[in-house]
Amino acid sequence: MSGWLWLFTAAAQQIPNSDFEEWTYHEGRFLNRSYHQPAYWTTGNSALETIPGIEPPTRKSADAHSGNAAVLLVTTKVLGQVAPGNIFLGSFKLNITRPVSGIKLGKPFADKPGGFSIWYKYHPESGDSCILSVYLCRRNKITKKREVLGGGKFVSATKQDEYVKATINITYDSIYTPDSIIAVFCSSAGYKGEQAVGSEGSMLWIDDFELHYEPLTILKDDNPSLELYPNPASEYIYIPKELHNGSPVELTAINGQRFMLSLTHTNNNWKSDISGIPPGYYQVIFNTQRQRKVGRLCITR
Repeated sequence: MSGWLWLFTAAAQQIPNSDFEEWTYHEGRFLNRSYHQPAYWTTGNSALETIPGIEPPTRKSADAHSGNAAVLLVTTKVLGQVAPGNIFLGSFKLNITRPVSGIKLGKPFADKPGGFSIWYKYHPESGDSCILSVYLCRRNKITKKREVLGGGKFVSATKQDEYVKATINITYDSIYTPDSIIAVFCSSAGYKGEQAVGSEGSMLWIDDFELHYEPLTILKDDNPSLELYPNPASEYIYIPKELHNGSPVELTAINGQRFMLSLTHTNNNWKSDISGIPPGYYQVIFNTQRQRKVGRLCITR
């Protein structure tokens, strides 16, 4: 067998405080209850500073899978409305008339995990179900709107008395690299419009959240299927016009670094300037008129 094969894992970017060990304590005043808030993550607990007498739906728990702390999410009722215990990446500002409108989802993130895992146990009430979800997004520079590039979720209505590990694949519909990540974990999964649907008393414990990265294969053989030239290249690459739709080309280096190449039309080809890309072997991904193609490119100087 001729050629070379590289297997590597891209830089494994993780979310801060994924083990949920770091918390800050917020002392209650008068009729307002005290609560804990996990570092880096956001919850609906700040509503306790405005609405007196309610118990925190997101709580610090000593019943951990590992370490000294985990998250306990409890579905409660606030002003007569179901309020699932939740923890997410983003920000929250209470809006009593439209609670969902106060949630802003997402944190800056620039990687493409292949999946995630989290340890959990669950005590549902009256047929309730929990949800564990992660989505990768990117702001469209043309529409100025955020688009979901890929995601994965886990929903369960099964009572689970001991911690078990849920492992979920993330599937992508785009070759673009994300610029933000959304992670949402809730003790009740249902929504009807902007109103949460669930059963008061449902409890979800979570701990040790982790993003997974698949080894990436770069193949250098004598008969590459990817039709770009020259290969090796140093200044420019060309793709026949009839084999491509003009969308950007994604390069991934052996160390996991990614580059997006824009294309310009010249004669019967698409052309891209690679003079600013470091020398080395790269995995190349682009969309042809009929399919998504993956191959390799060698850049030399």
